Amino acid sequence: MRLCMLILTASLATTVFPSKASAIAMDATEFSETVVHTDIDLSTTEGASRLDDRIRSRINRMCFNGGRDSASRQLERECRISALQSARRQVRDAVAFARGERARLAGNIPSPASDAATPGA
Repeated sequence: MRLCMLILTASLATTVFPSKASAIAMDATEFSETVVHTDIDLSTTEGASRLDDRIRSRINRMCFNGGRDSASRQLERECRISALQSARRQVRDAVAFARGERARLAGNIPSPASDAATPGA
């Protein structure tokens, strides 16, 4: 069975502004968060949308820093962008896998109409 989780990763850089002309990154922190999606059917559009909502909610909580000044808001924005970029490929792969599995399973299960149309069945 395939492990059903996504790992969100975001980088958060703490920036110091010694002057208006330059900004120097003094510290960078990278952190990750796991989003489990075993309860969601990713082979459907609704399921993929639910996963997207779950990821965005988790990213918002993960990147929230509580600051109200423009520098804090900018850091939150950058964190969210970084995490969404990190999740994008994982989500695409998970949805493609789920849809492929659904198609594979559908191909292995004969439909009732095909049994009736087959002579001797």
